[in-house]
Amino acid sequence: MDAAEPLELTVTVDRGKLVGNRPELPPRAIVIEAGAHGDLDSVPIATLRLFGDELQAEAMSEERLDRVIEIVAHDFRGLADLAEREVVPVEQRLNERRSAPRRSVATPTGLTPAEERRVLEGFMTERLRKWLDEPQPELGGYTPREAVSGDRRAEALRLVRGIENGTERARRRGAPYAEVGWIRDELGIGDELAA
Repeated sequence: MDAAEPLELTVTVDRGKLVGNRPELPPRAIVIEAGAHGDLDSVPIATLRLFGDELQAEAMSEERLDRVIEIVAHDFRGLADLAEREVVPVEQRLNERRSAPRRSVATPTGLTPAEERRVLEGFMTERLRKWLDEPQPELGGYTPREAVSGDRRAEALRLVRGIENGTERARRRGAPYAEVGWIRDELGIGDELAA
């Protein structure tokens, strides 16, 4: 590791606890979670970076930031004190990114923007594959696969239509999107959605 690069650590929590504490999502909401390949039981909530004698934490929500501050206070008690806490609205970060000059060279990942897009779209598609077998609050706790076989079939059909419509809107905007053409066959609902 380069001496100028900070030491970096990802803080994770048990996925079941995180999802169990999540407030109910609006209808047709899709949640995309990052995680380590092969570890579906943990969800990263923050990144810790050590710059010399300064430990910085970065999280995607105030709740997650509060949680990582608690973890650091507990695990590093006596070694770290909270010096500053800053919350920046995601809209501000997005506006900063949009107004930054576009790069045509490889990004910090070492991938070109087109390669990054393919990776992101692949991740989004794979996330949808897992979504089919995860309990959904809007389906009364049933998985989409279970819902289409029971009393929640109409609700599952509406969810799938919403996903397909959202994907089509993203495609038209030129934004990354998941491949969704397989969902109908996977759930055995192709004929009903075609009508």
